[in-house]
Amino acid sequence: VYTGTLFGTPAALLDALAAELRAHLRVLGTVPDDFAVAVERRGLGARVTAEPTVPHADAVAAMRGAALLLLTVEAAWSY
Repeated sequence: VYTGTLFGTPAALLDALAAELRAHLRVLGTVPDDFAVAVERRGLGARVTAEPTVPHADAVAAMRGAALLLLTVEAAWSY
């Protein structure tokens, strides 16, 4: 489960999901315009769902019921 705004289509994640036959991804929130196309291109339409933003309590319930939570982190620091 991923909740929130997904910035950019996570190609590597979708490729990994395509390789793993048992995995599912549920996105609750905002996705990029090309997300659905990227999902369908990989044949993941039955295993990846994107739903509009839900109330906080519903998001928490979805996260509590999930086997795995997805956290994406943008590389923001340069040294």
